[in-house]
Amino acid sequence: MKGGAISWSKVCGSECVARLLLRKGFHSLEEVENFLRPRLSLLSDPFLLPQMHAAVSRIFDALDRRESIVLFGDYDVDGVTSLALLSEMLCAYGGTPELFLPLRREEGYGLSRESIERCLEQHQARLLIAVDCGTASVIEIADLKKRRVDVMVLDHHEPKSALPDCVAIVNPKLTECGFSYLSSVGIVFKLCHALLKTRPLPGFDLKSKLDLVALGTVADIVPLRGENRVLVQRGALEIARTSRIGLRKLMEVAGLRQPILPDYIGFRLGPRLNAAGRLSTAEKSLRLLLTQDESEAAALAGELDQQNRERQEVEQQIFDAAVERIDSQSDAARDAAIVVGARGNCPKISSTSNCDRFRRERNRQGKRTKPRRTQLGRSAESLR
Repeated sequence: MKGGAISWSKVCGSECVARLLLRKGFHSLEEVENFLRPRLSLLSDPFLLPQMHAAVSRIFDALDRRESIVLFGDYDVDGVTSLALLSEMLCAYGGTPELFLPLRREEGYGLSRESIERCLEQHQARLLIAVDCGTASVIEIADLKKRRVDVMVLDHHEPKSALPDCVAIVNPKLTECGFSYLSSVGIVFKLCHALLKTRPLPGFDLKSKLDLVALGTVADIVPLRGENRVLVQRGALEIARTSRIGLRKLMEVAGLRQPILPDYIGFRLGPRLNAAGRLSTAEKSLRLLLTQDESEAAALAGELDQQNRERQEVEQQIFDAAVERIDSQSDAARDAAIVVGARGNCPKISSTSNCDRFRRERNRQGKRTKPRRTQLGRSAESLR
């Protein structure tokens, strides 16, 4: 490091900011400039992600052979935006992908047996692309292979000891590639970049799709470092000027004003898009992002806003019930309390903010849990 904080002051705007970055571990002026002024030119080669070559090759094979492609997503914002982005990319290449979202209450997360059966009843898949899920679905993907369905996984969740046997697993956590911070929509963006590098599409503006990338990245609470800073900063600009009718209507009901900040995405847009998947099905959120009909967009935005209010009411009820049980059955100064929720929409409906709120109001850490047959499934977010 040369010059330290004082030599960085001009770039940072003040010596105070320069000293903060120095304490954060920044080592060079170039590193500081890239952090403060993220640019799309800083994005790296998408083929650095594991198995990206195999993924691109299989997708183009499917498109050229006009095979049936099913995009299988997750019901949160990261999953929904990933599906919307990949769908628009494949359609631009002349594909006609089918989109499928699992039902959270009835079928659970990811490639469950129930969701796969319903998916194959609705669609004759030759290539199934699992987005924001699939890394741990060894048995389910083996069963799909027996049914002559090729499976590709685009995911950012932690891999287990055994990996599924499929045509490609594009997951940055499989190797030390340096992109472990990406959410699934960030991985899909990388895939789209790789597709366009391999087979350019004149007139297709991938930068305009960064509105979806920013939505999914911020809502999934992944670290805003590395390329995520570039994707979110540029994505926020795209949200502000988006031509996506549904997103414009959602911003209207959320009462957003310029400039679009990450907090607005995380606390105003994200919860409204998430509410549908938590209370019923995320299909409304997906339709909102893809529709080109203004009246449909307005109706869907209103429905999502109302579902978000319902979600807030349910969260308040869950929080009040948990606090009442803790107060009546434990000694706050002595006991550790476990509140088990038996309702089908707990813990997912009870957001991370409830754990934060409990910690602030009671100065105690919080975990969320529910019975899962003979064991407890828990979410350990917001423990610090």
